[in-house]
Parts: sequence; structure tokens; C-alpha cells
Amino acid sequence: MALTVKTWIDGYIADIDYLRQYLPELNPLWPRLVMLKAGLTPPDVTTACELGFGQGVSVAMHAAASPTQWYGTDANSSHVSFADGLAAASRTDVRLYNESFAEFANRTDLPAFDFIAAHGVWSWISDRNRKVIVDFVQQRLKPGGLFYLSYDALPGCTPFIALRQLLFEHAQGSSVDRELFERMDMAVAFADRLLATQPDHTRGNSAAIESYQAFKQRDRRATAHEFFNRHWDPMHFATVGRLLVPVGLSWACSAAPLDSIDALKLSPRQQALVEEQEDPIFRQTVRDFILNTGFRREYWVKGATRLSGSDRTFALRRERVVLAGRHSTLTLKMRAVLELTKVGPREAVCRRMLETLSDHEAWTLGEIEKTIDAGHVDLEEIIQAALVLAGCGLIVAAQDDETSAEVRPRTDRLNDHLLDRARTGDSIDTLASPVVGGGVKLKRLKQLFLLSRRNGAKDPEAWAKEAWDILSREAQPAPPEETLADLIRQAHAFADQDLPALKALQVA
Repeated sequence: MALTVKTWIDGYIADIDYLRQYLPELNPLWPRLVMLKAGLTPPDVTTACELGFGQGVSVAMHAAASPTQWYGTDANSSHVSFADGLAAASRTDVRLYNESFAEFANRTDLPAFDFIAAHGVWSWISDRNRKVIVDFVQQRLKPGGLFYLSYDALPGCTPFIALRQLLFEHAQGSSVDRELFERMDMAVAFADRLLATQPDHTRGNSAAIESYQAFKQRDRRATAHEFFNRHWDPMHFATVGRLLVPVGLSWACSAAPLDSIDALKLSPRQQALVEEQEDPIFRQTVRDFILNTGFRREYWVKGATRLSGSDRTFALRRERVVLAGRHSTLTLKMRAVLELTKVGPREAVCRRMLETLSDHEAWTLGEIEKTIDAGHVDLEEIIQAALVLAGCGLIVAAQDDETSAEVRPRTDRLNDHLLDRARTGDSIDTLASPVVGGGVKLKRLKQLFLLSRRNGAKDPEAWAKEAWDILSREAQPAPPEETLADLIRQAHAFADQDLPALKALQVA
């Protein structure tokens, strides 16, 4: 099918499918730890809504893996069809609509929501549609509810603004009969020629060149949606605040756990300057300027409820976490950062927490505190260590055992469907876990090993042989990149390192 942009919805590309990606920030369990760290009461989420859900991977997984009733809308009909297929596979009641934001907002059969999410839409829609979202949140978000928002931010996006406009204008000026991807390639080729002339705009402006090179390395579908729409409006945090605060929202916290520990990113002098600012909006604005922030992921709350010190401590000790997968060590980069800061959590505390969680069971932070406390570790350092490990993708929040058991049949059915997709090469790199209430990343080859095991193959050699047969058929006439010996080695590593975690997460 020709990928020409003949279908626009208020300036947004609607005939090129977006990436099939899973977003953990949209899991209502994800913000609990960062909200409690900030001293705020997280909501108990029974109803949730995703605006612009894309291919629906996140909404389908969160609906299948939790008792939350999910709603959502997306203007791309093929997105909705794919998401409906995922929901049908798990036999989960997900209310998904193929409607514009305005049409969806005008529905009379929607409940009030504890959680509303808008990922990847805010910066790429018109002012009118942003107002629709703001009004929808004002009217439909319950008191105490959370609004998740992500967007391209300033000042970090500043170097690319002029180049993006140049690319967009070139693509718009090309023949409308050409496919969008072809027009994108023509725009990039023109930009390459233009930059080779060393224009004044980029002379001495290395940030503009770096942002352009990064743009060229991105997935073309993401590039089409993010930079070749009619609208691309990176915003200062304060601008977003001026839209959300008047409708009763206040900034709660970043959705990135590492952002909760300023010592990891800011120098002592920078921290002191940020902490001087009493206004939370201006404080974030100053922080963005220091860090040159180019993308924000954050939670806003409607009517924040602050916890007393004792209530905060009690709630934090009850939070459950579990090892996310095979990786059980900090990266060298994070170890170096922890060594340099001296005021964040110690590497030794992070390591001991990982050792405690190495049994792949869910632990409360209070239980971890008792296990590793040798008189020199307090709860605050354990909380910081948990945020570091969560930010590195090593641990995730876990829901209670009763809920996990309740939703397990749905996640099993969804995973059966996803593993069957892996056989044909049309795979999604995430499976559903009833323990974490959402998705767990797993690349296609490992899904093929899991598929073979599910179908009765008993040992890694058999898993590797079945995967080899599938990959070999796809690669004709060229051989697959891996040899059978490579796959056998990887299958043994999978059995030793990945499978225990997948069993504990109730994915295998």
C-alpha cells in the first residue's frame, strides 16, 4: 500500500502506523514509588484511560494484567483494529474507540477516571486538540487522580527546531503523489546538501548538527509521526503548567525514577540553586535549563493529598518490588555515578538489594529494610536505591498475589497470542506479566525459545533447533546471522538466566 499522506486528522498523519511499543510509565503501579517518595498519596486505580493509544500494546497489556477497567481512543483505524485483536486474544473487556479526541470527549457513556495518560500526542497536535485534552482531564479525572503526560521539551529541542521546519517544508513542497517516506528521503538528501555548504545557522552550532544526525538514525515511522506532522510544538515546562494548573492540576513528580534523586544529575551548586526555588513550576523550569531537557515524562495530580511523615513511611514500607529479569548488576555507568555523587544511595546498598531480590520473589521495601539493615542503612537510602534500580530497569513494582492470580488466565491467553506472532516474525518485544500488572520486555529469539518450551520441547537444544528452523525459512536464500551452535548457546543462557525470572513473573 502506498504510504502517501492523503489522510490527515487535524494535521496529524493517520495513514502510517506507529511503532508497536510498550510504555511502563502508563502502568498505574509505576508512579506509586515516585509519588510516595515525594510525599503524595497515589490513587487506587480502578478506571483508566489512554488518549491516542497508538497500536494499543500498552493499553491491552495493562488491561489484561490488572483488574483496572481501561478505556481509550485513537484516530487511526488500523491502530484500533490491532489493539482490539490483542484485547480479544486475552478476552479482556477493554473499551477502545476509533474517534478523535473531541468525539471521544463528547461521549456520554464514559466514567470518571483515576488515571488518564497521553503519551506521544501533546507536542504533535494542534492547540485546539490540546485544549480538548485539557478540558477532558478537567471533566473526567477524579479528585486525587493522576494525569500522565509526555512531550518534547525546551530548551533541549531548540537546536533542531529550524532544521525540522526546513525538512517539513521540503517534504510538503514535494509532489503529493509521492510516498511520504520518499519525500522524507528527498528532504534529508536536500538537508545534507545544504549543511555541506556550511550555512551560518550551523557554523559553530554543534548541537544542531548532533540533533540532525540523531534524527537520521531514528525509526522512520517514528520520524514520520514526530517531525513530519503539520504540528510540532516543543514546550517549556512552565507553558504546560499554565495550561494544566488552571484546571486544578498540580505537578506531582517525574515518571523517570532517576529524576527523583537530584544528586545523580545535578552538582551540589546546581542542587542548591534548584532547591532555593519555592515555586514548583519555576523549580522545574530551572532544572530543565540546567539539564537542557529535551523530553519530559511526568505525572500531574488533581487535588494532591500530602502524607504525614509517619504515613509516608508506613506506605513506602508496604510497596512491593520484584526483579525485572535476568540482569542483576548495575551498569558500569551507574556504578560510576553512584561513586561520584557520594550523597545518593551507595552502590553497596543497591547491590545488597539486588542480592535480596535474586530469589525472584516479590519483596516489600520494609522486608528488604529488615534484611539488609546492618545499622548503617535507613529507609530513605533503601528508597533511593529502589529508584536507582527501577530507573535502570532492574526492578519493577509488583501487585499483590491475589490480584496476580485473578488476572493470570488473561495474561496467559495474551502471551499465547504474542508467542504465536513471534513464529511469523510479526512479533512484539513484550509479554504480559500478572505480577507486575503490565509488560516485560523480551526479544523475539527468546520468545521463540519460550514458544518451543510451551509447545512441549524439553531442553535448550530442542528450543534452539525449532528457532533455527523458523529463522532459516525466513532467511532464504541467505542464511540466518546466527549459526545453530550460536542458538544452542543462547538457549542455554536463556534457560539459566532468563527462565527463572520469567517463571517468577508468571510469563513462562
